[in-house]
Amino acid sequence: MKAFVFFSIIVIYATFVNAQQYPQYPSMFVRRVATGEATPQLDELHQPGVKQPVGKLCKYADDCISGCCVENSSTRQRYCRPLARYGQRCDEYQIKGGYYWDFCPCQAGEGYCYKGVCSA
Repeated sequence: MKAFVFFSIIVIYATFVNAQQYPQYPSMFVRRVATGEATPQLDELHQPGVKQPVGKLCKYADDCISGCCVENSSTRQRYCRPLARYGQRCDEYQIKGGYYWDFCPCQAGEGYCYKGVCSA
């Protein structure tokens, strides 16, 4: 009995420590409580060759018609966004994995990304 109690305490402590070291971010998809089954994860929804319009979920820039998949730094969700135009905020660096962080690069003919803004 003592061994069981000791083992239980160790498991609870290890779970607590692990949760503190690796915080859980909100899931991209909400679990269905009524049925107990989860909606598909992003990897399962990824369909190579099927281009998504602006505003739809994406995983890579190639998933989007616009060619820009942006991950929102606060929500950690990725959506297809339009390319930045002259005077708009931009990001010229693609994250390893094929998406951008918060902003898209400049559209061709709209200048280049200088200090985070599409400039001439």
